[in-house]
Amino acid sequence: MRISLLALSCLTLGMGLNNPAQADAGLVNLYAIAQQRDPQFLAARSALEVGQEEKAIGRAALLPQITANFGVMRFDYEMRTLAAPGLKSKYDYTNKSGGLQISQPLFEMERFATYEEGKAKAALAQAVFEEARQDLLLRLTQAYFNYFYAKDIHKLAQSQLDAANEQMRAAERLVQAGAGSVTDIEESRSRMALAQAQLAAAGSSIQVRRQELEKMVGQLPALRPLGAEPRLVLPEPPQPEKWLTAAGTQSPTVLRARMALDVVTRQEQRAQAGHWPTVNFVASRQKADEPNYYTLDDATTRWGVQMNIPIYEGGRTSALNRQASARRAQALHEVDAAREDSRIKASQAYLGVVNGVAQVAAYEQAVKSAEITRQGMEVGQQAGFRTNTDVLNAQQQYFAARRDLQRERYAYLVSRLQLQSVSGGAGEKDLAAIDALLDTGSSQ
Repeated sequence: MRISLLALSCLTLGMGLNNPAQADAGLVNLYAIAQQRDPQFLAARSALEVGQEEKAIGRAALLPQITANFGVMRFDYEMRTLAAPGLKSKYDYTNKSGGLQISQPLFEMERFATYEEGKAKAALAQAVFEEARQDLLLRLTQAYFNYFYAKDIHKLAQSQLDAANEQMRAAERLVQAGAGSVTDIEESRSRMALAQAQLAAAGSSIQVRRQELEKMVGQLPALRPLGAEPRLVLPEPPQPEKWLTAAGTQSPTVLRARMALDVVTRQEQRAQAGHWPTVNFVASRQKADEPNYYTLDDATTRWGVQMNIPIYEGGRTSALNRQASARRAQALHEVDAAREDSRIKASQAYLGVVNGVAQVAAYEQAVKSAEITRQGMEVGQQAGFRTNTDVLNAQQQYFAARRDLQRERYAYLVSRLQLQSVSGGAGEKDLAAIDALLDTGSSQ
């Protein structure tokens, strides 16, 4: 019985891992799923596999090159001589030949440079893949919160529609009591129409945002929304220059640009190697079975060292050198550009986190104040001190404050992840920190 329960538990666990709909709905789990499903990331993974073979291709140029050949030829041979012009000699035979050749480079700078270039290309492929990993992490997080922001807008639009509908009924009761006007009813109806339009637009936005997520992870599980009052923290360390320095040296974009510079440097060395002589050890064995008039068979063995000295190739080698130098200068400028762009992105993300903490606190206070104002306007309307327009405006201000609060919360979290990414790379631990802010008691 114990074994059966264990087997059932393992089966249930396996089904949960294979079915995204039954898995944990946090960002960490979605990130793991996206690495297996997102087409853009899968393409980057295939590109990594392509690039990793560059090292083996370059190494192959330094290893012995062995070739074999075999042939069978049929010959029909006729011969007449001046001594006996009427006599024709005819020979028919089959020629069978085979050979083996081995070549080993002893000194060939271009092949050595090709090997180093292959290693540099493999390192570049890894850097490009790491950049794609960071891009997936940020795209997934942005899509996740875009989806919930669309749902928040939909809920707020529904709440605003309900509030406008209730206000219209209140305006109708006041008209019936002789204390209101038809204008109040029409204004409430106008706000209802606007809320209905916003509700329809929010519904469409939810579908689009859902499709963006499904493109990366497939069928969506039950996702966990952001908690009611997430705890927001400032960057650590607090000094912005430390983040900018890290971004200028450790950003995935900078590392990729540096790897690209290493590749073109190796290509420049390979171009310069065209001026150097080459030395190779060559050995061959050739055997032929040729039963003709002269021989029955023959065999030849050759071995030795060959040296080739380039003298003139029409200026091709010099042109390749100039081209490689220009490419290296281009790569150097691209490294500088990547460094400055990364510092700018780090600065933007840092300010997004710092300002986000302050803005979220301000909007939280704005929501509380708008709620008190809305309640006061409703009470004032019942007492006859406030108009229907005052109440509707207070309601709109309250819902707008709630909308802006959620937008700033999501923007803060995205900026926080962007800061980690551009300053050396974000990972699952950073996603787990955001997961800790999600509501564990509900899912959508």
